[in-house]
Amino acid sequence: MLQKYLNANLLNVTDDDDHKKLLKSSEELTKKLLKSKAKVALFTLIAIDPDIDPENPSILEVKALIIKHWATFSTNAKDTALVFIRAVIFDSLSRLLDKDGFSETIWFASRNIIKYRKLIGKEKEIIFEFLTNIGKSINQKGIQSWSIEPMNNSAKQLELKTVERYLLSEETLTKYLEDAAGPQGKSGAANFASPNPYWSTQQTHWSLEFAPRASKGIKINVDASLKAIAHTVNENSATIQKAINSDLLTESDDEKQRILALRSQLLWWKEAGYSDSTDQAYDEINSRTMGLVLACDYAEIIPIIYPKSVDYFLKHTYRNILKKDSGEVNLKEFFDNIKNSEDQLNNVIPETDLIEELPNLLNFVSKLSRNQVNISQVMELTGIPEDTEVKEDELIVWLFHDFLLLKVLKQK
Repeated sequence: MLQKYLNANLLNVTDDDDHKKLLKSSEELTKKLLKSKAKVALFTLIAIDPDIDPENPSILEVKALIIKHWATFSTNAKDTALVFIRAVIFDSLSRLLDKDGFSETIWFASRNIIKYRKLIGKEKEIIFEFLTNIGKSINQKGIQSWSIEPMNNSAKQLELKTVERYLLSEETLTKYLEDAAGPQGKSGAANFASPNPYWSTQQTHWSLEFAPRASKGIKINVDASLKAIAHTVNENSATIQKAINSDLLTESDDEKQRILALRSQLLWWKEAGYSDSTDQAYDEINSRTMGLVLACDYAEIIPIIYPKSVDYFLKHTYRNILKKDSGEVNLKEFFDNIKNSEDQLNNVIPETDLIEELPNLLNFVSKLSRNQVNISQVMELTGIPEDTEVKEDELIVWLFHDFLLLKVLKQK
């Protein structure tokens, strides 16, 4: 990400050593962020906000870290210090994408609120590309994990062995038949122990001794050939079975059953229209707060990795309960309804330290419902004006994502 900022001429760095100092700062910040997904969510929200307060504690923390590696940073970047700091944060975030749960943390923290940040020009392009790629990756994982059919249909090259030994040994068979024919072969001696003690001139005795010795010799020779063939065939069979188990049957029966059960649960939940968290039917709840309850309940059902279509399922469920298309809602009006429904929302809105410092919608709603903040503080605490108009169904999905972010943060 630092290189993209440099390529876009958003950072005034002409000395390679200064660039290396920024990279060292990013590496050190990454080590700190690895210890806390909650801090990753916080720094994500800070990084996407070009109007963040320069005196914000997290901004000052990163600034001090940069100065540790680049003593003259304040002088060299005095007019664009915030851009440098946010670029370092983004570079650190990009280093976390291959770690479990961190991509989801960044995605859920930023995906809805990003549209209300005043990003412009090349920086907007860089940040949107960064977040869009994360979203695409998560969606692809979701499609695979929710699929009933195996996803890996690619042809695989199997290395099968060739049967090298399959012909009978003429020399060995001849020796056995010589011993079956008489006391000695053309060499003047028996080839193996216990040859036929009679010559063919002694027909009665000879024939009785010939048959078992001849059949034994033939059996030994044929068995040796068949054993070599069977060994190779069995090895090939094991190779093919392993390939089938690992590639063609990537989804176990248990996993398929889990996915089918989840889909059935969603359909039942939608048709029943019942909220576990409030012990009420959704259509019995105040329509202006019902969406918040819906988002909370839905987040309890949905796993963190899911395909994008799951968002649309929530939108359709919300509209079906309303029995009409959702319109737009003013955030102040939405917050007013929350204030007037405190008792009903006690079991819905979480009280947790995990999102305590996050400038996100769910944190504000949680504090508002507990009289810890006023509606007038929404701009101060989230950076979103209180008179913002939002489509109702999109607001429900936004809250759903915030609930999922909380779910990610709870994971170890």
